[in-house]
Amino acid sequence: MPNGGGWELGHICPTRYTGTGAKPQNEMHKYYKTLGPVQVLIILAAVAWNTVANCGEIADAARNRDWEKVKTLLKANPELVSDKGSLGKTPLIYAVADDQKDVVETLVANKADVNMGDEHGDSPLHWAATCGREEIARFLMMNKANVDVRNNNFQTPLHIAASDGRKDVAELLLNSNADVNAQDREYETPMHLAAGNGTPHPAG
Repeated sequence: MPNGGGWELGHICPTRYTGTGAKPQNEMHKYYKTLGPVQVLIILAAVAWNTVANCGEIADAARNRDWEKVKTLLKANPELVSDKGSLGKTPLIYAVADDQKDVVETLVANKADVNMGDEHGDSPLHWAATCGREEIARFLMMNKANVDVRNNNFQTPLHIAASDGRKDVAELLLNSNADVNAQDREYETPMHLAAGNGTPHPAG
């Protein structure tokens, strides 16, 4: 199973100027020059809080599995599609793990990176493998998910499917030419991991 399987999602967001009537950068500099240092600090603090709050809102929605809210926030600001939480997981990873295919489709349609991993390097396809989400895995691969993407332990989705006994996902990966001889950090192949837990050979 991918590492860090908890659902906690925090407020790690890109720094950017946000808000109604956002000013171009050169105009912002001119505007700040007219203000005192205390006023500038108050404005910058408000902008920083607004950015964190906006990004944190979609993170909270994903953590709480409020998928309608995720869709609403995404419609209002498509840039949120790749925001990560404190555990480094994107809304796409949460949607895959929670078997929300319609949300997965919405996120991918909004240009979510299907190969973006979490803090352990586990991609959405790794999560589809560990959770047994065969149809979502198929959809991800149809949208250019790398079947041999490696996590931080050098494991591919096939390693995960074999280790967790997800035969249907393993067969899907093999039919998409996943590398059955790929070795992880411990030099183990998917076959080794399948044998270790009594799962049939992934190629068998």
